Amino acid sequence: TAKAHAHGIRVLMDYVVNHVHETHPYVAAHPGWFSALPNGCLCGTSGCDWTERRLHCLFQPYLPDVDWTNAGASEAFITDALWWLDHFDLDGLRVDAVKHVPDGAVFNLSTRVEETLERGGTTYFRVGETAMGWGNCDPADLGCNAENYGTIARYIGPHALHGQFDFVLRFAVGRPVFGSDEYGMIHADVWSRASQERYPAGAIMTTYVGSHDESRFISAVSDP
Repeated sequence: TAKAHAHGIRVLMDYVVNHVHETHPYVAAHPGWFSALPNGCLCGTSGCDWTERRLHCLFQPYLPDVDWTNAGASEAFITDALWWLDHFDLDGLRVDAVKHVPDGAVFNLSTRVEETLERGGTTYFRVGETAMGWGNCDPADLGCNAENYGTIARYIGPHALHGQFDFVLRFAVGRPVFGSDEYGMIHADVWSRASQERYPAGAIMTTYVGSHDESRFISAVSDP
């Protein structure tokens, strides 16, 4: 971290709050902190939509969900985050799979970071990953992509996240504009402006064209 800082590079930790691997020491020591199949369903399977069942679906059978309603689990994962930030002099967190934990988990984590580490004036940047989609409608219509924008925006604000990955803009512009000839730069401009208007004032949104959860952008657009 010190070497990165010496070069003006800030370091974020990818903090997974929704699940752990089944071999994680916490699972054996505190089985009551987690839930697994058949209590939930497998995300993305029939009748188990990623958003509609966001709090009850599992990513994989070997990735038990953290039960954030359990006080012991909540305290442990928040305390762990504080330790990582402080011990390694990190600059913030990329909070993974935000919509798959109760809203309170994100707000409680953020509040504890503020109360424990930020009193001296240092801000720890918190950016979330809330995977949503995009519908090709008229962005001037407030109903256009309302669920997508709204779900992402609900976790941004005071005592919450500073911003999120802009999934709507990614799907609207990434491959349709920069990976093909489907749309041009006017399309990119229209949806970029929509992002500036539809998220909370002051939100620091992350724009991107692809991620580790899918085929890399350069590979996808190079495939004949």
